[in-house]
Amino acid sequence: MKRIIFFYILILFNITYLFADEIKGTVIDEEGTPLASATVVIKELEKGIITDSKGRFKFTGLPKKEFTLEATFIGFELATKKLT
Repeated sequence: MKRIIFFYILILFNITYLFADEIKGTVIDEEGTPLASATVVIKELEKGIITDSKGRFKFTGLPKKEFTLEATFIGFELATKKLT
């Protein structure tokens, strides 16, 4: 049975996103454990990154628009988060 991945996007991110060109957050499992080496992709830009040892990711140099983030990790279901 596949487990579920959750995106934990800092409240600071939500405020920062309106004024800056970066997206940052953490990928965690359903128990709140950070997932190191998870893949996070911005679907519209086909740009991806791997999370660090604490499950954190950061995209910089982005245009200001809506994005869909997708996170994948072996043994887990695909997680999707729409950022507006």
